Amino acid sequence: MNDARPGILLFCLVCGLMLALMSTPPVLSQVPRPSATKTAKVVPKPLSEATRKQIYWEGFAIEHKAERAAKARYPVDPSSNDFMQQLKTNQAYADSLIAKDESALRRRYGITEDEYDKIIVEGVKNNWPRPPSQP
Repeated sequence: MNDARPGILLFCLVCGLMLALMSTPPVLSQVPRPSATKTAKVVPKPLSEATRKQIYWEGFAIEHKAERAAKARYPVDPSSNDFMQQLKTNQAYADSLIAKDESALRRRYGITEDEYDKIIVEGVKNNWPRPPSQP
């Protein structure tokens, strides 16, 4: 009789587990199904060429403004012994200003970084006018 006891206990355990699984509703049936209106993607309206040209122009203006600010804050002297370090510091500061201002520009126009890059490439390919580099 002692030899049959582990088999009976295992049988009862398996039966109890099966009964619990059969009486538990599936998890998927409890998840609400999304409605058709919620799954529809909102496609942004394409920007007009005039707006893309304005973004292009503002992008170059941001770069020029950052370069002037970096030159004023971290001047570079080519004859200096630490010329390369000056150049790196100057460029890092300009890059940080550009990143901040371009981010604000993209938010203002509601575009992604990829869309912004495509606009810049489009402007270069089509020779759109750029802002003057110096005031």
